[in-house]
Amino acid sequence: MVRASSAAAARIAFASRAEHGVAAISITQAALAGKAVFDTASGILAATADITPSEGAHHLCTYSRRHHLRPTDVADQLVRRTLAPHTVLAP
Repeated sequence: MVRASSAAAARIAFASRAEHGVAAISITQAALAGKAVFDTASGILAATADITPSEGAHHLCTYSRRHHLRPTDVADQLVRRTLAPHTVLAP
């Protein structure tokens, strides 16, 4: 009986670790996707204003702070063309 309980506990522990691994991968994938959108939006701003992508990222972050938005949300709006680049670039 003790062996059955140990085996069941081992299966539960393994399943828990496997689920944790899947969750960690999902979090990592989401972070990478957000980074890709942010980089794309920075590039859009850079191309629009003839500035460097780093300067585009700075404008994006400044705009997001002023409007109390997450930078990735602003980036997503830029990429989806629901927010005009000139709006973010305005002083």
